[in-house]
Amino acid sequence: GYTDPFFGNLVKYLTSNLSLRILTVALGFQDKETCYANMGKLVEQEVHPLESYLTYWDIVQQTFQWFIQITLFPFQSPKTATWMKYDITSSLQQWVQNGGFQFSFFQSLHFQIAKRLGREYNIQYSLITYEGRPWERFFIAGLRTSNPKVHITGCQHAVLPLAATDMFLHPREASTIPLPDQIITTGIITKKILEKYGAYPKERILIGCALRFEALQYLSLLPRNKKEYQPNIYFELLVAFGGSAEEIPLLNYAFEQAIENEEVMFEMRTHPAFSFDQLLEKSLWKNEDRPRNVVESNKISLIDALGSCDALLYWGTTVSLEALMIGKPIIQFDRGDLFNYDPLFEFQEFKWQVGKHIPIAPILQQIQQLPNEQYAEMQRQGREYIQNYFYSVTPERISSFFAD
Repeated sequence: GYTDPFFGNLVKYLTSNLSLRILTVALGFQDKETCYANMGKLVEQEVHPLESYLTYWDIVQQTFQWFIQITLFPFQSPKTATWMKYDITSSLQQWVQNGGFQFSFFQSLHFQIAKRLGREYNIQYSLITYEGRPWERFFIAGLRTSNPKVHITGCQHAVLPLAATDMFLHPREASTIPLPDQIITTGIITKKILEKYGAYPKERILIGCALRFEALQYLSLLPRNKKEYQPNIYFELLVAFGGSAEEIPLLNYAFEQAIENEEVMFEMRTHPAFSFDQLLEKSLWKNEDRPRNVVESNKISLIDALGSCDALLYWGTTVSLEALMIGKPIIQFDRGDLFNYDPLFEFQEFKWQVGKHIPIAPILQQIQQLPNEQYAEMQRQGREYIQNYFYSVTPERISSFFAD
């Protein structure tokens, strides 16, 4: 079988309500060869590997083009650059030297892939994930090269922190980069964020629903935890990590706070793409050095882990939205970044913030001392915000993905 991780049940809805032939082109990651070998056996859905529309000649040709471009027309940073009246010339030059403008060569090959797709099939409508990534722009350009009239919809499928700068179109970019004909957001809040911080035409930003997070709409608001007494453990804090080494400062902070707060249980929940051992290896700590009140989460389900905790500590993960959906208080770790990586940067009602030199104990005390009535009201506000961030999946909202 095939479960679409980004579009959920959209294809099933479209095939049952519209007489269309729908082709899903997917890029495999885990167990790629095994999955690709079985794709021809799929009955209910036509799914093709992305690489099947790529030739060796495409790779040779693209390599030659990039060699000429890099050799004869290398990118050069400006001699002077200012931002908000600050001189950022040296920072920009260092960024370029460290590969700040590099991206995967494979992303550029999406131009030829989309061009071949457009020629092989009479594609009238294309729905792609939209995060402002280079591959998306190559894909859009390639598809329009073979079929200028194709209607392309970008699906804003994830969270929108301010650090997701590729999502926020600059006015000068509107006429120079390939863009979808419209963008469908997960809810009203993400639509407003795109309109407020970007220059994409507002009339082309539409509200859909959170296809990727359909399971959230079936979660209930949990009552406040009433745990039995555990010796020296009065508070359970779930620390949720994303899938990269950028989370190391959060790990270091959690360990330091665990040493200072022995009555708090720090439960570490890592991302499948970046294990706890990988985090430890790149951090200041080793497995044998971790405090006794730091444990790895042994819950199979994330929702089970959230349900048993008293609060969530995070940096920029979508787990924060899931926590609010079931009524858990959240604490955001501020790394001191130039750009804000918090997907809930506009939400404050059921949320606290810490930093590298800010102790967490006073915040945990505030959470524990909240009156039940106030706690319940803050739970309600948090859930309402997420329901507006991730609209529930309904037939009416799914139909917006196929509207002209």
